[in-house]
Amino acid sequence: MSTLTADPLQDWLSRRGPAQAAALILTGVLLLAGTLPAAGQAQNACTQDVIVQPGDTLSRIAGRTLGNVAAFAQIVAATNAQAGRDASYATITNPNVLAVGWKLCIPVAGQTPAPVVAQPVSPLPAPLTADSNQGTEEPSALAERRTPDGPHPLTIAYLRDQAFPGSAPVIEQTLAPGSNYRRYIVSYRSEGLKINGLMTVPNGPKPASGWPVIVFNHGYIPPEVYRPTERYVAYVDGFARAGYIVLRPDYRGHADSEGEATGAYGDPGYTIDVINAVSSIKQYPDADPNRIGLWGHSMGGYITARAMVVRGDIRAGVI
Repeated sequence: MSTLTADPLQDWLSRRGPAQAAALILTGVLLLAGTLPAAGQAQNACTQDVIVQPGDTLSRIAGRTLGNVAAFAQIVAATNAQAGRDASYATITNPNVLAVGWKLCIPVAGQTPAPVVAQPVSPLPAPLTADSNQGTEEPSALAERRTPDGPHPLTIAYLRDQAFPGSAPVIEQTLAPGSNYRRYIVSYRSEGLKINGLMTVPNGPKPASGWPVIVFNHGYIPPEVYRPTERYVAYVDGFARAGYIVLRPDYRGHADSEGEATGAYGDPGYTIDVINAVSSIKQYPDADPNRIGLWGHSMGGYITARAMVVRGDIRAGVI
């Protein structure tokens, strides 16, 4: 099952590895540039200028201004062309990275932009949101993981080399119950960080082997507005009422979880938090350690796929 979000570009990228997504975007820009007339043959007028705001992505801006979320490449090409004539426009070298305050050129819908010189695309895409602190440097959290002779931190080989002991879930807060289940905020350990999450436990006599478990991986929500009891309420309720323990991790830097919110695509931290969630819920007395599956939406689907490839004991997943 595949679920789309309001941002199809993020969904599209979440179904591909970072290097593949970056390469495909660059290929699209190069193909677009290769079909354009020579400089001077097409005037690349801007119908309007857009200043990037917090939470903006290229596809959202394209949907808003051009009526087509897939037209983000036209904005990239038009903005870069304008930047060659007017330094007040941004130069977009990676379509996944925007900075708050950048000035973008919105061309006529369907207009063929003037040729642009394609810039190298980083093989390590950053999160698909505007962030005034993002730059072209490798994120510090990722750089700290690098070792001279070890695998790159974004590879599966790197994750398979790591230990994921987790810890027995600790109940931090008891919430109002659901229709036939209890709700808690729990915590567990991941890379030395205290990670919180929402956990539901069915009422009634548990099966002999324990309740089956779903580790629920949410999609991108700006960390500063994320709340563990908001969004996906109907999904969690449906699984909980069907007799599953549900553990919905608050990735590092979200809500009260410790650590820095680094994003899922340019740092392995969120995936590590989810794999440690699997190890942790296995230590919960009412859980069946042999019946644990993952459910992931959008960015959570990307995390789900990576976790299942890393860990052979995750037998089921829905993306």
